[in-house]
Amino acid sequence: STVRANGVNGVLAQATAQLIMSGSLVESHPQNGVKMDRSTAQIDTSTIQNNQAHGIDEANISAVFVDRSTITGNGDDGAHLVDSQIDLADSEITVNGDKGVEARASIVVMSTTLVQGHPDDGVNLVDSTSDIATSRILTNEGEGIQALKSMMTIDASIVHFN
Repeated sequence: STVRANGVNGVLAQATAQLIMSGSLVESHPQNGVKMDRSTAQIDTSTIQNNQAHGIDEANISAVFVDRSTITGNGDDGAHLVDSQIDLADSEITVNGDKGVEARASIVVMSTTLVQGHPDDGVNLVDSTSDIATSRILTNEGEGIQALKSMMTIDASIVHFN
């Protein structure tokens, strides 16, 4: 599926909606590629790119599971979470306009994922929890991982040249 150049967000899921997206391209929206509000999503083998705001924007106890996907070239964060959860597996979050992942009062689980090339932090956690395993956080211009009042577990990962 291709979701391109819609008026606000590429995909908006709200009020306990469930989104399953596979083999999709979501690009070129004036706001977010995927916006979640009190909803869940499973995204696999998809690309979310070149949206003017966030690649994925989650709020209000949303949960997104991303597998074998790419989030790149968005104007703000690759993934932006407030009071939500994201699970990233075998994915890439690269060269977005601000941070790779920004989480506030949220949970970030990352395995075998690349976060690279952001003008700010690779991963920014505020009042959040993260479990990062076998991942690479490289060449971001801010911190590789920045945590404020957060809990982090990092296992067999590389955080380098940030």
